[in-house]
Amino acid sequence: MIVSDRAAPGLTPSRRPDPASLPDNHLAYAIQWFAFALAAVIIYLLALRRRSR
Repeated sequence: MIVSDRAAPGLTPSRRPDPASLPDNHLAYAIQWFAFALAAVIIYLLALRRRSR
């Protein structure tokens, strides 16, 4: 997040963002992308198997 230190004229400054309020989805994203990679490998292996017949 980008937050300005100074407010624009006539506005009140924003409060600093709290890092604890940000979602922590890193593990879920990692699992999701490893699952996609595994599915791609399985599809590739099935295609190679079909091609070799």
